[in-house]
Amino acid sequence: MSTRRSVDSGTLCAAPGCNDAADRWSPDETNDGDPVGIDVPVCAKHYQRLRRNGIFETVRGKGRTTPNPSPDLPRVPLPKADAGTPGTESPGDAVTRIFTGILGRLDNLEKNGGGGGSKTIRVKVVTPDDVDTRDLPDAYVHKQFADFLLFLSNGRNVWARGGGGTGKSEMAKQAATALGRDFHATSKATHETVFSGYVQPHNGELLRTPFLDAYEHGGVFLLDDADRSDPQALAWLHMALSNGVCATPTGLIKKHADFVCVLSANTTGHGADDGYAAAMVQDIAFLNRFARMHIDYDRDLERDVVTAKYGDDGVQWAEYCWAVRDAAEKENATSDVLVTLRTILDGAHMLAAGMARTKVENAYLWDGVEQHVVRRVKETAKREGE
Repeated sequence: MSTRRSVDSGTLCAAPGCNDAADRWSPDETNDGDPVGIDVPVCAKHYQRLRRNGIFETVRGKGRTTPNPSPDLPRVPLPKADAGTPGTESPGDAVTRIFTGILGRLDNLEKNGGGGGSKTIRVKVVTPDDVDTRDLPDAYVHKQFADFLLFLSNGRNVWARGGGGTGKSEMAKQAATALGRDFHATSKATHETVFSGYVQPHNGELLRTPFLDAYEHGGVFLLDDADRSDPQALAWLHMALSNGVCATPTGLIKKHADFVCVLSANTTGHGADDGYAAAMVQDIAFLNRFARMHIDYDRDLERDVVTAKYGDDGVQWAEYCWAVRDAAEKENATSDVLVTLRTILDGAHMLAAGMARTKVENAYLWDGVEQHVVRRVKETAKREGE
């Protein structure tokens, strides 16, 4: 716990290179109120950076606060707050040196992608005639990405369905990078003009769309939430995909050889199901134009991302979220309790910011869920975890 005791006017943040005024001290007591005896002045920005990266871990009842570094930062014990001996570094100077070093390394890590967990992934782009390799910088790659990319690199359009937050849209962006093509996207189509554009009444010129840019010049086009689209609007897209030309208000446009289409959805296209009530029934002939992939949650990817951002504390929260997700599936409660990567990262962030665990759980897992469902899912999660 950190108190907001006043800092002397003119005191600068201890972070290296920071000229902002310090407005608080580093955590100076445990949750039990035991004094630590360590005072390091920091500004609000660097205090939150330390919290966000899991540097402060309050140990209940042990009368001290210890650093809990992210994966690339060594665990450094803080010196006890007793008097120094002549000719040696004082405890206060030692603590300042430790914290300024940690803050400096966090600066470097964040400038290089954050947390040290990002990495360059080399992928293969395979066609019947060639095999090429491409690098995806700072990437976390889904376990199904290789098959997804194989479809697109061979000119096959993909209907990618899966629960919320499984990574469908991110895979489409990564595929565009791997293929060296521009990425274009739009959300559900309620009218064909989302694709075809329309003539602007004030000047008579065609207002172009992301679809037309990808279709005419090449690229990966993503229609997000495709199963919420009006089937009549998708009938226009069906024509464009099947005939090699599309009709705009100002004439026909020919499809570029490097155009490929991804439709992300939560359902199969056969109508609404539990949890996704807004999904509409799509024409089966239209669905036949796509390779259909079910994109599942990738726990290894989620672990990598949360570890890089929030360290071991973030992983502990993620493990609880996974238990809840598994329990919700067993209890047929996934329409009530949705656990995505966003759930994991947002919850881990708020825990690192100091929010109470019960409040985080309510905000990201249980709010709006009937109590008997909450109780059933919690009991199953606890039982399966024993």
